[in-house]
Amino acid sequence: MTITAARQWSLEDALREETDLAEIGREFSEGVQELVEESRAEARAAGRQFRLIHRLWQLQEEAREQRWAVEVHWMPAAADRLGPHSLEPEE
Repeated sequence: MTITAARQWSLEDALREETDLAEIGREFSEGVQELVEESRAEARAAGRQFRLIHRLWQLQEEAREQRWAVEVHWMPAAADRLGPHSLEPEE
């Protein structure tokens, strides 16, 4: 009967034996890549929202200017002497 000495295992040996570190590393890398892609998608969506808000602001300003032009055209000539010399209220 042959007696073999029990092998002394380190924590690293046990972890290597019990897990597939390459698989964990691959899954971790995929997770990081997915997170980066999601962040990029969110940044693109925020950029589209900003451009849309800016365009809505531009349209509102164009509409206000056109309204002022119509109001000035229809305003009686004597109205300029009755009030402030600006169509905008003071802020």
